[in-house]
Amino acid sequence: MELDQLFFKKISSLYRSFRTPKVDAGFEARTVTLAEVKDRLCILAKALTGKSIEITAAEQEGGWRDDVFFLPASFAEAATREENENYYLFRVAYLALQKDLGYNAFQQTITLQQSRDNAQSSSRRVLKSLFEEYPALEKIYLNLKNSLQEKPHYLWGQIGRAHV
Repeated sequence: MELDQLFFKKISSLYRSFRTPKVDAGFEARTVTLAEVKDRLCILAKALTGKSIEITAAEQEGGWRDDVFFLPASFAEAATREENENYYLFRVAYLALQKDLGYNAFQQTITLQQSRDNAQSSSRRVLKSLFEEYPALEKIYLNLKNSLQEKPHYLWGQIGRAHV
């Protein structure tokens, strides 16, 4: 190999190493995509609400409108794959109960931040009802709460135990 080709190759590989973002080694292993779990979540949502619920990707934490639940397209915020799968299960159960209770229904006249504030203010009541109806979800919630301390908007109700 000629000296100029060797020099170009070294510079090129150095440039690529700076441009290529470093990915957490376990990131891909713990990432759960909505596409992977969507069918199971639709069955769960239908079982919880008694309605045919469509599940679609949201830009962030999601929510609900009519018979559509919006969830993140992928989720890897928790430490393990199992916790990330549990996030989706918890979120569907939470949204189903929130919908049944009529909290935080979509309104054209409010902003995203107002919607988040409404969800936060009703979270104690939703969580209390959720844990009364499905006690096993409280452990999942507490584990997720510990994992998601830096991103509380993914998990409404930052309240230790959900008793009003």
